[in-house]
Amino acid sequence: MEYRQILDAIIEHVSPLAEREFRTERVCRDLARFSDEEVAHLFEELYRGALHKLPFYLQVLESTADTGVLRKSFGPRLAHIYEVADERELLLALEWLAPLPLRRKIPKGLAVHMDLQELTLGERKWKARMASPDMLEKLLVDPDPSVIRNLLNHPRLVERDVIRICARTPNHPGVFWEVYESKRWFSRYVVKKAILNNPIAPPRLVMLTLPTMNRQDVRNLLKSPQFSPGFVRRILDEMPGTKHVGKKNAAQKETVPAASEKGEGKKSRKASKAKSDPKGKKARAEKPKNDPSSSPNADETADEASGGPEDGGRGGLLH
Repeated sequence: MEYRQILDAIIEHVSPLAEREFRTERVCRDLARFSDEEVAHLFEELYRGALHKLPFYLQVLESTADTGVLRKSFGPRLAHIYEVADERELLLALEWLAPLPLRRKIPKGLAVHMDLQELTLGERKWKARMASPDMLEKLLVDPDPSVIRNLLNHPRLVERDVIRICARTPNHPGVFWEVYESKRWFSRYVVKKAILNNPIAPPRLVMLTLPTMNRQDVRNLLKSPQFSPGFVRRILDEMPGTKHVGKKNAAQKETVPAASEKGEGKKSRKASKAKSDPKGKKARAEKPKNDPSSSPNADETADEASGGPEDGGRGGLLH
């Protein structure tokens, strides 16, 4: 059975499950039934399907984003699956399964606003629900994800504020995930772009964002140290609408003989016409000057207007 067929069968099982927790457990349990090499190929195909926007592939990929669940489901196998992906050069699976620290490191230098340092975490969370404009401005830099979670539901919060939250460095990794969980804000392209352009955003979250981004914004990751250039180029190659140069050149070469045949055909037609009508030249000279057929390029003009083999060759290319 092909990997795509296996994934389609898994998707058929988990798509009716509304709760992400149940969906995650079922996906990991189904994947764990296969060998380590098969699992590596399945993760590669799963991410490819998400890039090609196949139904439910991104949702299933999201189900495997929880590192704790992956470690629980695969245990020591996870390291070997990663090695297999590296040996087989499965770049998409390799980045998705990249080893992560057992404990999430909190960046240094994170602190609440100086005017709110005397407030407890509970008080800041409460104020985030109904903050005044001045208080809201101070809470935007709060390092605690639970405060940001309440702030994202604030009715006065605007897109510009969310972009500031996503662009902030240093920042708590959990803050990015809170934005991801917010259907109200993560559905906006500029918010996703702010996460994509932040070099400290969690790699798995960025990878979940990539299938929804345009080519130019993904291309900008080539300058980022967060991912290898090979991985970014692979993403660009897999994105819908990619032009494959090799195929295009081959198709263009196929049109060259047709073009030469067209030229030879014209010559033979003119030669036969001259033999059959030796007085044709004199007859053409007697025609009015405004007669379009008197043009020496009339045959070529008619051929170009009707479209030749070159037009058909270009139109038949699949990009």
